[in-house]
Amino acid sequence: MTPQYRFVDPRLRASGDGRQQPLSELDPVTRIREAARTVYAPIAAIRADTRYVLKSHSSRVLVPGQTIDLRGGRRLTYSARVGYAFPKAERLALFTAVRLEQGWKTFPGVTREIEESDQGRIVRIHLDLPESTEQSTAKLYVKAYPVPTEPRTSYRTPEIVIPSGAVLEFSMGILEVAWEHGPVEFSVSICESSRCSQLFTETLDPAQAPDQDWQDRRVPLGAHSGTRRALMFSTNHRKNSSVAFSLPLWGNPTLYAPSPAILPGPNLIVLSIDTLRADHLSTYGYGRDTSPFLETSMAAKGTVFDNFIAAATSTGPSHMSLFTSLPPSAHGVTASFAAKLPASVLTLAQLLRGDGYETAAITEDGPLAAYRGFARGFSVYKENTSANFMAPEGHVHKTLAWGKQWLERNKHKRVFLFLHTFQVHTPYDPPPAYAPLFEEGAERKPAKERDSRGAHMVAQYDREIRYVDDELRAFFSDLVKQGISDNTVFVILSDHGEEFFEHGFHGHGAGLYREVLHVPLIFFGRGIPSGQRLAGSVRHIDFMPTLLELAGARIPAQARGNSLARLVWGSEHERDRKSVPIFSSSWVVNELKARGAKPPSFSVQLGSRKLVRYLTDDGYRYEYYELAEDPGEMANLYRETSKDVRELKHLLDKFVAANRSLQAQLRSARPHEISALGSEVDLDPRRAEKLRALGYLE
Repeated sequence: MTPQYRFVDPRLRASGDGRQQPLSELDPVTRIREAARTVYAPIAAIRADTRYVLKSHSSRVLVPGQTIDLRGGRRLTYSARVGYAFPKAERLALFTAVRLEQGWKTFPGVTREIEESDQGRIVRIHLDLPESTEQSTAKLYVKAYPVPTEPRTSYRTPEIVIPSGAVLEFSMGILEVAWEHGPVEFSVSICESSRCSQLFTETLDPAQAPDQDWQDRRVPLGAHSGTRRALMFSTNHRKNSSVAFSLPLWGNPTLYAPSPAILPGPNLIVLSIDTLRADHLSTYGYGRDTSPFLETSMAAKGTVFDNFIAAATSTGPSHMSLFTSLPPSAHGVTASFAAKLPASVLTLAQLLRGDGYETAAITEDGPLAAYRGFARGFSVYKENTSANFMAPEGHVHKTLAWGKQWLERNKHKRVFLFLHTFQVHTPYDPPPAYAPLFEEGAERKPAKERDSRGAHMVAQYDREIRYVDDELRAFFSDLVKQGISDNTVFVILSDHGEEFFEHGFHGHGAGLYREVLHVPLIFFGRGIPSGQRLAGSVRHIDFMPTLLELAGARIPAQARGNSLARLVWGSEHERDRKSVPIFSSSWVVNELKARGAKPPSFSVQLGSRKLVRYLTDDGYRYEYYELAEDPGEMANLYRETSKDVRELKHLLDKFVAANRSLQAQLRSARPHEISALGSEVDLDPRRAEKLRALGYLE
């Protein structure tokens, strides 16, 4: 089945009698243009599961995490300024959270009238805290939604010709802030002019339902094949009191039909194992058997890139480079968590979705936040959260299980699934069953004498890798049983590695050394040569054009990387490729500060020569390495007069200047972010805590 009409997309949002062209009839250039317009499509999230919707509900953070005095007792009283937000609203629904000693306590669904005061328009907040509360201060977070005045909503699509064998798929849901305010009836009708007949009806009541997430539904339209019809999506809130309200959502309503021809591209499944350095995998020569499944069932039967170099030393910048084929200094999603991807930039998911792929992603919270632009192009973007984010069992099992379920529901479509796990990130805490593995201090790293402080960390890190490898084995086994693996390309990669005191520090975020920048890249599956290893150095920015070419999709002009598809296929030899400089950058303020530096700091590698430039208060601090003789980067050979150093400095200066100019162009292409996105920059307190736990915030 292929998508013919996505009713959330801009070209299908305005009612009218103009003829609507199915997606399958659009030429490649038009598909890219339509993909670029998805930034205008509204989005909404239920339980950190973000989807495109017919209509979002506006919201505003009124109190972003302010410290409140509790010395007056356990009753919290606060006046939040509304200002000029929601000028037509009379009442607001508030999602309120208070940070107590035992954690965040939430108060969803509280409604308050907007009042006029000396401070302007305000809402008064009164909350009774638990009797056990003894602290003198707490942090308060308040997000507001205008309360709808009407119980009914409806959305009518433009008229389209219903294809033979068509099926309508959609999801339904209610925003959490309205869960306690009564049931909502959802209905879909098919209309000829003003005459409509009902196709579907169902009532959702989150307060009574065991599953409050998005509800996916499927309605056959075969009886209407060949007719020209509009679809009507309606909701009716069954109020249970005079102050009750609801905020219903229609997610991703899409009309599918059997494909008229064999689709050119394979399914694409990408697993990003955060913080995984390549040289701790068996297939990259590690002495410990950390990844037997990867080594024997994917790497040995697929294609391995021996020198895949990260764009940055931290999660957000590197992943956005993977998604956009732009360096971090160009796409701008770097250290600041208020930074969003410019509206003019196309993502890998946008382009694949525009080419007819069904797109979904699951991440494990932290820097890959939907509001920063990571969700752009994904019909489903789920951030896998839990009350105990650093739970010893980790998230990889849940992440892969969700991915398996989504693939089962969509196995008759052409899919792009992106999976991301923090399982091997600190704190290294594998399940107890892995404790007997790997004698501590016996990792046998050639030519490197590790600081003894790292022995336990390294063993735990390696056990985490083995745990992920076992989970991946089970995941792949299920896909084989489902028959999904036959027409699929799998990719295993990472955003950055981890230091274990090779250069005096532990962690990542600052050091621009090989232990942080050298990450795995393995292709396996349909059309991928078996047992192939490619030694040349390649970059994060090469990933997006590679997947687009593997999918048979057009590569956009913004791409700064080169497709590796012909290398993978064997139709091009490495010796025929011109060596290009490889640039990496570091942006994490705290980690750089510990090394007497600050962002942005850069490295450039050309062949076996590498220059590192740290930005300091006094200017630049340089390091130079000859990698052929010193792969561990232990002997700093920097001399200002060296011809090699001068050449690399020149390359680095040109790179920084070019990307500064490019970022300005990208941000000026659309000077204002689109309000219809339905999600302002909102670093909620729970996310902020997790980012601190991961080391990304002070």
